[in-house]
Amino acid sequence: MYQQNTAKHLGPSEEENRQWLVLAQLPRFSAAKLRVIVQKYDIQIADLFVADSKQLTAYGFSEAQAQQLLRPNEQQLDKCMLWSEQNHHSLLNITSTHYPKVLLQTARPPILLYCCGNKDLLNTHQIAIVGSRNPSAAGKQNAKYFAQGLSTSGWTITSGLALGIDGLAHEGVLQALGKTIAVLGTGLSNIYPKRHVNMASRILEQNGALVSEFYPDAPAKPENFPRRNRIISGMSLGTLVIEAAIKSGSLITARYALEQNRDVFAVPGNIHNVLSKGCHYLIKQGAKLVECVSDISDEYQHLTLNFLNTQQNELQKSARQSLASDKLLDSVDFETTPLDIVVERCGMPVAEVMSQLLEYELRGLVTAVPGGYLKLGRSNMFDILMYLFENFIHSETEIRVDQDELTDELVRAGFHQDEIYKALSWLEKLAALQETDIKPYLVKGPTSFVTRIYTHDEEMRLDIECRGFLMFLEHINVLDSTTREMVIDRVMEIDSKEFCLEDMKWVVLMVLFNVPGKENAYAQMEDLLFDEPEGPLH
Repeated sequence: MYQQNTAKHLGPSEEENRQWLVLAQLPRFSAAKLRVIVQKYDIQIADLFVADSKQLTAYGFSEAQAQQLLRPNEQQLDKCMLWSEQNHHSLLNITSTHYPKVLLQTARPPILLYCCGNKDLLNTHQIAIVGSRNPSAAGKQNAKYFAQGLSTSGWTITSGLALGIDGLAHEGVLQALGKTIAVLGTGLSNIYPKRHVNMASRILEQNGALVSEFYPDAPAKPENFPRRNRIISGMSLGTLVIEAAIKSGSLITARYALEQNRDVFAVPGNIHNVLSKGCHYLIKQGAKLVECVSDISDEYQHLTLNFLNTQQNELQKSARQSLASDKLLDSVDFETTPLDIVVERCGMPVAEVMSQLLEYELRGLVTAVPGGYLKLGRSNMFDILMYLFENFIHSETEIRVDQDELTDELVRAGFHQDEIYKALSWLEKLAALQETDIKPYLVKGPTSFVTRIYTHDEEMRLDIECRGFLMFLEHINVLDSTTREMVIDRVMEIDSKEFCLEDMKWVVLMVLFNVPGKENAYAQMEDLLFDEPEGPLH
């Protein structure tokens, strides 16, 4: 039977590490099954590697598992071993003293974890913070507020390094000089998203940790992210959800937390904000509604936590001021937002803010109310597309149109029936769009350079900024001529008087997500879409 090595100065030998790496390669093989085998037959892990195919089958291995164990991927094993020899890189199998104890208590702990950084952090008291990849201004503020407050209360904050709430939670902890763990859905040598490579480095510099169950150079695959989510919730005593749609990855994490008998906390929001619906659903199902850090800490008064010496009031003030770089519309919440707060968040002159808010009011995006401004709920066709895309991307699945199911969901979300029909028809046409449907207007220049000629209607919809951006995407190989025409086709089918560059970026993302073989282009476009305002797209 395998034994845990309690001698802290000793670790597994090179051969033992290699054996655990082989076990981690086996298809559909779990730590629970391994435990049953070694206990039932009273054997050591090493005994499995001297057994033949017939003996392995007798132990309970499937034919595919037995063949993989007998003939493992040696090239991948060599790469993993080489990775583990670098400073601060660790292979943590389920018998390791540094393997997270609370994760071992779950039904499906990974057989092996790759860890970069402070492995001692994995057995500290953790709270997971997850949420939308495209949060509102209030969601961004709440992510940093709770991350900083919990960190200064002694918690280690665990999240998934994703765009949006995850990244903001990590950033909040780093600003508070606290400790944070990032759990990845890729290998640790292949940080995803690329925009957060620098953040990953800062986490390590601040004595944090990066964790993954995937081999070091494993790419980003949709099926890996739910597996990452179970580790995030499994290592944590509780999971806090800040803004999430109903069918989101955050709710997958919350479901895992419930299955693992962990606490779930949710921050409520405005009933007209679709990103509040996931949190409200969790609260209806029994999650604890939280409004401040103490609502979480009070649940764990029996724990001994190491408080940081930072004043929490100063951190709360810093969190409120952290939105200064946001765009104007993002600076207005679905709740009444005072003008001075809007000005503070967007960093624009007051006169310019007043002028732009008047334009937004005429366009029906905001309304003036006593005490400030209020962002209005959006219900046109493009808003529905955004809502569906956010939901389906979070669940890491393809966009599929089931008319009855989606219509019912959208009606419950408060969208109008006629706009729902337009949006679903738009998605059906996107799914059916083939290369043979594309008839671009092209003219060849004096060299091999080809210019796209736009019709009058296309120029009316796509201003010079949008057309220039399409050329830029072709230049950096995010789009080719076929996907460019798909984007233009879908843009021209959007029934909306207002259409801008930011809207077109989302259409590009939807098209690339729908076209097989464009995963790299999609990832690159995603990084561009979520780039900072001072970045190249702005």
